[in-house]
Amino acid sequence: MKFFKAKDERDKLSESVSFIALTISLVCAITVWAVLISTYTKDASYTFRPMALLPLISGILNTILLIFLTRRIQRSETGAWFLLHISTLIFWSFCEFMQRISLDLDAAVFWRSVAVFGWASMPMFYFFFAMTYVEKVFYMRKVLLQLGMLSLVVGLIFAQLKTELVSSNNYRIEPWGWESQNNWFIDVFTLWFFTLFLLSAIMLIQDHRRTLNKNKRNQIKLILFCLAIPLIGGTITDVIMPNTLGITVWPMAATLTASAGIILGVAVYKYGLFNLNPASISAEIIETMPQPVIGTDGKFEIQFMNEEATKVFGQYAPFKNKSLRELFGNENFNNVTKIMFAKKNQETVV
Repeated sequence: MKFFKAKDERDKLSESVSFIALTISLVCAITVWAVLISTYTKDASYTFRPMALLPLISGILNTILLIFLTRRIQRSETGAWFLLHISTLIFWSFCEFMQRISLDLDAAVFWRSVAVFGWASMPMFYFFFAMTYVEKVFYMRKVLLQLGMLSLVVGLIFAQLKTELVSSNNYRIEPWGWESQNNWFIDVFTLWFFTLFLLSAIMLIQDHRRTLNKNKRNQIKLILFCLAIPLIGGTITDVIMPNTLGITVWPMAATLTASAGIILGVAVYKYGLFNLNPASISAEIIETMPQPVIGTDGKFEIQFMNEEATKVFGQYAPFKNKSLRELFGNENFNNVTKIMFAKKNQETVV
């Protein structure tokens, strides 16, 4: 129960309730999926196909990343959304692997169908992750936004399972396994997918330009790079070439997430991605305060400014590593430092 450890003794009931809910949910989920898989693939046979190894490797790498981050994120909401995003990639990769090694068409159709639970919800979770990462939680929690995205995900899942609007039932065998033609609902999904990832990139780029924290700037660069790998490569191989150009190629969308997982692993180790600290917890409050807020290091070099402060001191931009003395002037700076009773090498918020 370490993950649900209560903040104080008064919260013990919530800790127990959360643990029981998690346990019963996992047991029921395992039972349901075990019955589904055994029912629909009980007579299935499988064969080894070398090209199926890549989605398998992708799933393994992302599973390792998921386990590592689960132990690291503690109570980070940003990390929680990212874990959900990684979980969808793992599920998608596993289903693609099973589809590739299936000898029987019925088994391949089953695995291709259930994969929709992964790829359909992936953009939504990533978008919510991006919004919490750039500290725009207020907008992410808009009910209409969440309902709109959830309704689209449910619609895609229903269409995949019950209709041929997502993919055709006319399957053919390719060197990498059973494959079928995508239908026009995939174009709808691609539009939504591209829009959410583009909006996520815009928010991350804006945050990169605004933040004065070098560590966070490096994190954002890696996140954007990881975003581009499956987004560009997967769209080309899974959508543009087969649907637009009529060229059948090896689908790589799920597989390309492996490289993204490796790079994000580097970000976790090197730049402390998802680490919690008082600054990150209070960042949303500080950013939305109507008063100018400036954060400095012990040498009074600027490390952070909220939006209101950038408006007040806009004429002195860029602010990165600029001294407060340059903003306030010598006399005002001396007065401020006396009031603050600052000590060398201590971080202070003015």
